[in-house]
Amino acid sequence: MRVAFVTFEYPPHEVGGAGIYAAKIVAELAQRGVHVDIFAPTYDDYCLPPGATVVGVPVDRQKPFAALQFWLNLPETFAQAEREGHYDIVHFNGTCYWFLNRLTDSPTVVTIHHLARDSIAHDRGVGVLLSLVERRAIAMADRVVAVSGFTRGQILKRYGVDPGKVSIVYNGGSYDPGTSPDIEGARALLAPLRGRKAVLFVGRVNDRRKGLDILVKAMATVAEHVDAVLVVAGKGDKGDIMKLARSLGVEGRIMFLGYVDDLVLLGMYHLSDVYVCPTRLEGFGMTVLDAQSFAPRVVASRVGAIPEIAGGSTRLVEPEDAEELASAIVQALDDVRLPPGPDRAAGTLTWEEAANALLREYEASRGVD
Repeated sequence: MRVAFVTFEYPPHEVGGAGIYAAKIVAELAQRGVHVDIFAPTYDDYCLPPGATVVGVPVDRQKPFAALQFWLNLPETFAQAEREGHYDIVHFNGTCYWFLNRLTDSPTVVTIHHLARDSIAHDRGVGVLLSLVERRAIAMADRVVAVSGFTRGQILKRYGVDPGKVSIVYNGGSYDPGTSPDIEGARALLAPLRGRKAVLFVGRVNDRRKGLDILVKAMATVAEHVDAVLVVAGKGDKGDIMKLARSLGVEGRIMFLGYVDDLVLLGMYHLSDVYVCPTRLEGFGMTVLDAQSFAPRVVASRVGAIPEIAGGSTRLVEPEDAEELASAIVQALDDVRLPPGPDRAAGTLTWEEAANALLREYEASRGVD
């Protein structure tokens, strides 16, 4: 089978949840003998598995709107590649193409991580135009893959799609089984805590959807009960968060690490006392899945797809409720009735299973039983 996998994000460039998805699912497909051409921006040094190649879509990194450049240059690049051979499937990783005209006569599959329409309420940077693109992408695709039951429900609710063409294919986690954490690297980063409890947050600092501001508010209450520090692993402008922290008197209880290497981050999950995901919107919740596999305690918002993937040891709280979040964090740190240790239920969601399910979607899009 020959597959064109279209994605704006692919490691080590522009890596968010969609980038991790692209790398993991392409690697699994390649292991199964599927030939995958990855249509991604023209960057160097992609992390490619055997059996996968990159077809570069021109993007000038010195100019603004890299994603828009990618979408607009995709049709010509794709047409050139398709003249060299027919694709059995064209798989779009999110709504990364304008869909003003159908790109190909080959069967198409689109993976939806979360709806742009849902993001608009939490992120002013996401425009209404992207929702129109999303609607057209979903309507024109032969099969739609939702990464959770929540995301599937939103697709059906918002766009009135035939339920028969929208399937759920859960993601796996960020780390392969058996990955060894960099414990020493993580211990070095946590050394300034000097024995105080570590409350770990992983995510973009200035992305309102991730809810870091809610967690900072909660830390003001946590600090009254536990000697704890909020450890923030993630990029982004921290100006607004620090302003909030200063107004609450907790600026001395926050440590910003910026970008953290994957293996060091895995060590952070192991060594931190609790992982907290205070998100406002989550189409899947990969950091929660990761934390359940490696962290001793997990607290997360009862929002989006998180209740679907939450194991028995994960404490769920209502989104936007800083006081309930603080209470859950304190209990997670102090409650001896909850035994520490990874939630092995997280191991039931794997990229191997995701790839098997995706291959079934490919066959369905081709009309193969």
